[in-house]
Amino acid sequence: MSGELEWWLRLAAVPRLGGQAVSKIISRYPPHQLGKLEDTQLAALGLSQTQIKALRYPDRTTIDKCLAWADEPGRHILSLTDLGILIF
Repeated sequence: MSGELEWWLRLAAVPRLGGQAVSKIISRYPPHQLGKLEDTQLAALGLSQTQIKALRYPDRTTIDKCLAWADEPGRHILSLTDLGILIF
């Protein structure tokens, strides 16, 4: 789960990437597969070069802190798909 969660956190940290854009992206690819896409494929999903760079090279300190927090008992980070509210 942490691999999938990390990609959700990466998406959340991309600057100027709103909910509709995230919905469009994950309607085509699960978050954990985004790292396998070429830059041209990410650009075709509407990401700018700055956003692609942020997705590929996130702030590791922030990601690691979030993952460590989520590893503690009784703590959970929910994604759009966990909530079942994603509308395609």
